[in-house]
Formats: sequence, structure tokens, C-alpha cells
Amino acid sequence: MLDTQTRLPLSNYSDLYNIIIPKNDMWRRMADEIDYSFVRRELKDKYSENMGRTAVDPVVLFKYLMIKIIKDLSDRDLVAQVRCNMSYKYFLGMNPEDMPIDATLLSFFRRKRLKDVTMINTLISQTVEMAISRNMMPRKEIVILDSTHTKSMFAMYKPLDILKMRSRELRKSLYEKNLQAASEKIFNDHQIKDSVEEIAYCEKLLSYVKANYPIEMALTIVLEKYNMLEETLEDVQRRYTISIKDKDVRVGHKNKMTDFFGYKTHIAMTPQGMITGVVVTSGEKGDSDYAATLVDESRKNGMDIDSVLGDGAYSAQDFLKKGKEESFKIYAKLHPAITNGYRKDEERFDFNKDANCPVCPAGHIPVKEKTYIKKSKTNKEHKTLKYYFDKNICQCCALRDTCLKKGTKARIYSIALHTEEQEEQKTFQQTEEFKEKYKKRGLIEAKFGEMKHMGYDKANSYGLEAMSLQAAVSIYVTNLKKIFRIT
Repeated sequence: MLDTQTRLPLSNYSDLYNIIIPKNDMWRRMADEIDYSFVRRELKDKYSENMGRTAVDPVVLFKYLMIKIIKDLSDRDLVAQVRCNMSYKYFLGMNPEDMPIDATLLSFFRRKRLKDVTMINTLISQTVEMAISRNMMPRKEIVILDSTHTKSMFAMYKPLDILKMRSRELRKSLYEKNLQAASEKIFNDHQIKDSVEEIAYCEKLLSYVKANYPIEMALTIVLEKYNMLEETLEDVQRRYTISIKDKDVRVGHKNKMTDFFGYKTHIAMTPQGMITGVVVTSGEKGDSDYAATLVDESRKNGMDIDSVLGDGAYSAQDFLKKGKEESFKIYAKLHPAITNGYRKDEERFDFNKDANCPVCPAGHIPVKEKTYIKKSKTNKEHKTLKYYFDKNICQCCALRDTCLKKGTKARIYSIALHTEEQEEQKTFQQTEEFKEKYKKRGLIEAKFGEMKHMGYDKANSYGLEAMSLQAAVSIYVTNLKKIFRIT
């Protein structure tokens, strides 16, 4: 039950705050200048109005969460630091002699009260309105689009290792129930050093167990291990990498030689440094798919977008059409690999601008590319860019039956270059106006560096929901720091 009465904590030691904490301390300013009542409104439905004992104010718990994420602390370490840190106590509205909450209460708040609650847009809209009201930036402004990656807190397992472990667990469960047939070759120790062979072995093992132990499959332990191997096999075939703990994490590519295991945060930012829109996804997602969403989210958060600035990933055909229909300019240089947009079929390929190539639905990148030129009857040249994928990966992929044509061993993905909208964009990017605006694109890289410095380079929990909450709080504090720095 929430307490609707506001109480002013009184203490004989409150003057200590004025002696110890300077006026420009970040936590002090965040306590004095920001109204957090919106948190109570957002979480009102999570509490009973007239049942149970009085709950700790969700505003206080949310402030605990802000400190936890920004300082990258565990719940227990956070409570230990609040006990002796006067800045934290002032921010939390505590008296100097007060003791902090129990760590388990914060864990419950984070996992239960905030479950299914989307805080990103609420927090961003609060800071955007604050910046506009303080004349930090106009409401009608250009936004810069880009994305940054955040590494998973868990290790990435290679396909061979994770499949060997899961198949061993299934064999062990049968052995413990005296069901393993020692005479069967499939149960003997196998020396496999190739992931393709291991995938084939796991498929054979699953088929054998299902066919020969239909009644015993009802046993909980056997069925659990069978389902786990089956699910892991599907994950490996689709992603080629896996995390045991975090089911939402994926492999993304920073370039052709470097990848990362984690999440992506797609961001819209004004030249003044205020983040106006955010979308959090798994690491393999392409940037161009979320360009329109970032523009729409920025508008919902109080901005009137008149132009967009971004790199080659934001010159996709669909986004150029949206800009033309909604009358906003797009300052993004064309890239030949995405100028014709993406195919609208079920096998959707995404373009990864960091790896400079398309990514297949299973998350793999091509191993070779080549440009072909074909002349029409009118002697007009038509250019096609073809990407060739690894046949070893394609042959063991779960999507091979729908992705590969009959008789082919590997996928070839072709893109025709230049459409009418892109021809207009090609002319536009040669103008002095475009070149002058495009110089501001690098401003967002400094913002990413600031976020990484605040602990955003690594996820502090698991799951897309937890990553979204981490993004919401990190970006909220980043925007507040920007406001304080200017004002």
C-alpha cells in the first residue's frame, strides 16, 4: 500500500549536509532540481490502494536504482555504500543518521515492480521538456542517429563446446535411469572436433532417443535434457553462438574482423547533446530498421524533427521515402550496399554498416562480394552487388531449406544499385548545405564515450528487459548531467 502523505524528515544532524556536500554536487542537484513524482504515477498500478502495510516510496527505490546502475554496484554493495555516503543519503532524502533499506527490497522492486514497465520514453520526455524550458535547445531541431553496443555480462559459448555439453547431459540422464544402451555406437564417447559434425551428431542423437525411448521420455530429467539439447541446437543453428544464462543476447559485428556479444542501443540525439529517442535491441540488429522508430519516438518525447543526420546505414530506401513523405531532410551519405533497401520477403536480410555488408536471418555475414554490370537493350548500365556466404555455415543452418534454392550449397544475396529517391539523395549530398551539416555527425560519438564511461559498456544484468531498464536510467542521468553542465 502506498503512503499518500508527504512527510518532511527532521533531524538534529541535517546541517551536516550543508557542511559536507558542496552545492554543485551532482547528487545534490539531482535531488534539489528534479521532480520525481512521475515515478509514483507510472508505478501506481503496481501497488494496492488499501491492502497491506505501507510500502517504501517507489521514488526512493527508483533513486536507489539510479545509483546502482550509474555506479555499477550490486544490491548489497549499494546498501553498504549508502550507509556511509552522505551524497547518496541526501539524494535519497534520508537523515544523516538513517539506515538504508534491506538489499532484498531493492531486488524485489527491480524484478517485480518494474516488470513489464517501459520507463525509457517517460524518463527521456522529462529531460527533453526540462531542456526546452531552460532554453537549452529549440523544440524544432535536427537529430543525429547512430547506435552503440553493450557487451553481455556472460561469456559466449562456441557451438562445439555448448553442444558437446548438452549432448553429454542427455546421455548422462539416460545412464542414471539405466536406459543407456552401452552396445549402441551413438552412446559411446565420440571424438568430434568440428561444429558441423557435432550438429549432425546431436540431430542423430535426438532422433535416436525419441524413437527408442518414447515411454521413458515422460521422465522429467530425461525430457528436460532432451528439450534443452533440442533448444540449444536450434539456437546454435540460428545464431552460431549462444549464452547459457542470457537468451536475448546475440553476436553483432563492429567490422568484418571484429564482433561483440551483447546488445545494441539505437539513439537519436540533438547537436546540443540531449538524447531524444532510444531503442534497445539484441546485438545483431541493423541500424536502418530503427531509423523511423527513433524519429517517431523523438516526436513523442516533445521534439519537432525538421531533419535527420546519420551515416550510410540511414540512407535506406524506406527511410528516404519516409523523409520525403513527412517533409524532413536526411543528411546521410548513400552506401551502394543499401541504396535499394531490403527485400520484402520472409527471409529479411539486414545491413550491418559496421561490418559493411548484409547479415542473413541467422546472423551470419558473407565471405566475399562482387559487383556485376549488365547492359539493357537501350545500352543503359545496371549495377548489381552480389554477396557470397560460407557454404560450410549454410549447409548446417536451420534455415537452409527455406533460404537455399534446390541444388545450391551456399546463399548468394544480390542488391540492385540506385533508385529514384537515391538519385535525388546522391545529388543532395553534393551540395554545400549537406557537407556543412554532415560535419556534426561525430558529436554523437562523444556521447557514446560519455555513456561508456558511466558503465554502459557492459550489461549489469541479463535479458532485454533488464538492458532496457539500464539504458533508461543511464540515458536519464546522462541528459540530467548535460542540463546541469549548461545551466
